[in-house]
Amino acid sequence: MNISSDKLRTFIFDLHTKQTFDEVGGKKHIEKMGISIATLLDFESGELQLFSEKDLDKIINLLKNAYLVVVINLQKFSFRVLEGISHSNLSSVKNLDILKYVKKKVHFKPAPEDLFAATLEKSLKIDYSTVPRFFKQGKTDEAQKYVVQIARAVYDIYIFGKKKGYIFMNDKTGQRWKISVNW
Repeated sequence: MNISSDKLRTFIFDLHTKQTFDEVGGKKHIEKMGISIATLLDFESGELQLFSEKDLDKIINLLKNAYLVVVINLQKFSFRVLEGISHSNLSSVKNLDILKYVKKKVHFKPAPEDLFAATLEKSLKIDYSTVPRFFKQGKTDEAQKYVVQIARAVYDIYIFGKKKGYIFMNDKTGQRWKISVNW
């Protein structure tokens, strides 16, 4: 698949790094983490494309020309990694960070797993050390399967909320919350 940048599109975006925070000396060195795999899932077509760090300019171009970029943990992680590597300013990219959106509603930041389990009835844990580990071990297929699974789960939550006007979240006590959304 070849996503065209000439149309304003909505993308589900996910980014995984080559290294962990511990390996680069903490969050203040986020620009050193590198990109192992980034995914863009086209909302309209459902098509997904995988990118590596060598595709950095294309990723930045697609994000800057998108109508909307939907992600989990965008500004605190994904955009910081991209801005650190590319020295581009992505503050003008129209985005929906699902975790940030939910945090405003419930006044605490949920784990993505709590949204996946409650809304999709899917047990899926996001562990940002998984892809760097796969990357170092040369397990490209496993890394790709993992990131595709996460991108599709974010897509499914976005679609669920768009169609129904709400999503669900489990809190730390196991209580299920219904959260109204307008996206």
